[in-house]
Amino acid sequence: MPTQPRLRSRSVLAASLLLVALVASIYWPVGGYDFVGYDDPDTVLENPVVIHGLSGQGLRQAFLGTHVGFWLPVTFLSLALDHELYGMNPGGFHVTNVILHAACAVLCFWALYLLTGSFWPALAAALLFAAHPLRVESVAWITERKDVLSGLFWFLALLAYSRYVRTRKPLDYLTVAVCFALGLMAKPMVITLPFVLLILDYWPLGRYGGHADPAGREPFLRLVLEKAPLFALCAGAAWITLWAQVQSGALTSVSVLGVSDRLSNSLYAYSMSLWKFFWPTALAVVYPHPGYSLTSAPILAGALVLSAITAAVVLARKRAPWLLVGWLFYLGVLFPVSGVAQSGVQAYADRFTYLPHTGLALMAAWAGAQFAGRLSVRRGIAVGLLALCVTGLAGVSAAQVRYWKNSLTLFSHTLAVTRENWLTENLLGAALFEEGRYREAEEHLRRSVAIHPGFAHSRVNLANALAHMGMEEEAFQEYERALALNPDLPDAEN
Repeated sequence: MPTQPRLRSRSVLAASLLLVALVASIYWPVGGYDFVGYDDPDTVLENPVVIHGLSGQGLRQAFLGTHVGFWLPVTFLSLALDHELYGMNPGGFHVTNVILHAACAVLCFWALYLLTGSFWPALAAALLFAAHPLRVESVAWITERKDVLSGLFWFLALLAYSRYVRTRKPLDYLTVAVCFALGLMAKPMVITLPFVLLILDYWPLGRYGGHADPAGREPFLRLVLEKAPLFALCAGAAWITLWAQVQSGALTSVSVLGVSDRLSNSLYAYSMSLWKFFWPTALAVVYPHPGYSLTSAPILAGALVLSAITAAVVLARKRAPWLLVGWLFYLGVLFPVSGVAQSGVQAYADRFTYLPHTGLALMAAWAGAQFAGRLSVRRGIAVGLLALCVTGLAGVSAAQVRYWKNSLTLFSHTLAVTRENWLTENLLGAALFEEGRYREAEEHLRRSVAIHPGFAHSRVNLANALAHMGMEEEAFQEYERALALNPDLPDAEN
């Protein structure tokens, strides 16, 4: 087990301030950005918890009900607090997201430093986490408050666990459990935390597997039983999430998307999320799900790459245990949103990598430190190379942030970097309609209907555009087609 480092040194303070400054330099423009027309209306503008604020009614609705297909009382109450502070000024909501991401970056550094006792690799991993372009969606999108907030509690739980392992005090374990529970109420994706703690028990904590004094090792079963209260929280969160998803109709049925197609897309999602960690280009808010059209070539390629990396890290586990730990971290934390339990229309999403990419950042940071040590690279040169890499990532992130200014910039960019994106065609058409640009809206809405004729909302939006252009007969036909697809659409009924 690594020696307990101290967090009071000037170096730790300087590193923490560096991370805050890095996040601020990337995301400073978002204070002037707007809400976007994708989930922000449901999550914030029309969310009864947010509208009622921190009142008795708001608290009851937050804890006793579900909204947008999830039970997220902590996330919704944080948005309600923003509403109390800023009203419906989107800039305030954006700034809170940035503050939370900066806090996550600092806590990521502290957690890795306390767990491993290694300053520079921990800082390098936190810098990669903070600056990576795939963080932009989670930070610049108000709806994704759940990412940065659940991340905050995730890293706090890791900090508390690093202390518990050394003290074995019940109060420290209780702190881990409370942070985990709050994280689950912010976003259930953190359900994988107990499994990650078991991985960290292997390395760097050395509680089994030969990385510590033999007297400090414990049987694996005892380590599993130690986390029984956390697994109980997992079971409760899984049941609530499944119930909320079924009630809202957000969970895709197996009869609609079969098991083989889910597994195929899961491999595709893992591969693309891995690729974009190293080559973060063509980032989009919606990557259309391929459904049944995914060919065998990308599936086979993804399976081979993932299998090869898994075999390599297992073989290297004795001389480089951080590779195995980081890789299992990535595979495990991404699994709940990999598409096996499909919710939504996306094949994968940048926001889903907010926590999983910490594992890849860990692999890169510690591998880089080992490589530099073997080559006897001077610290100044190694730090310079790290600064160059982080600066490049920050530059790409800053450019990506600008697309989140409003709905028109975001959806136009998404269409520019994706194909056959029926949902974004609909979203852009709706945004153009709100601007009174009916002819342009019609073009995008017709494309949405052509790509996915069974999506009733596109037909309603198209009918609205046609009606405003005086094409009442065709508009009426589209309303009727929409109602044939979904008889419960109030807009079409009206």
